[in-house]
Amino acid sequence: MRESPRPYQADDPADLDGGCASRFRDLARGEQLMLWSLRTIALGHGDCPALQRALEVALGSSAEEAFTGLFVAVRTLGWCARRPLRLHVPGCDRVSEDELSLLAVFSAAGHAMVGGDEREVRRRLAAMIEPPVTQGLLMTLQTVTSALEVNDYALPEHVGAIVRRRLH
Repeated sequence: MRESPRPYQADDPADLDGGCASRFRDLARGEQLMLWSLRTIALGHGDCPALQRALEVALGSSAEEAFTGLFVAVRTLGWCARRPLRLHVPGCDRVSEDELSLLAVFSAAGHAMVGGDEREVRRRLAAMIEPPVTQGLLMTLQTVTSALEVNDYALPEHVGAIVRRRLH
């Protein structure tokens, strides 16, 4: 694993329209919760009371487990990424291609859990990170998506199609 002082790249204030693949308000509510949580944790505000409360309200007894999974995933994906991932700040309506890719990884992990086929999630992760994908990382992603799904915040399968259309 390479050392990187900045695993995530913040927005360039001069780049008002660039890097915008989608709009936050157009995402499903599970995607919104996931992306807002990822952004908040990546900025180093995992201890934010608003984040903790939002997860508790949305996910009930699964909140702590989901938060831990999100925290581990953010750290792992950030530090193992092939390049700094571009994330917008929490509250921003723009959604970067990297953020859509992160949502697609979580979505693929959730669908792999249901269908039993991990090839798609492994392929997506291999494109994002340098070290080989571990079973522990897959289980972490699936823990988060399971908590979302059980509480009616499932990530839609169409996320993958959106990312493929935007990136190719």
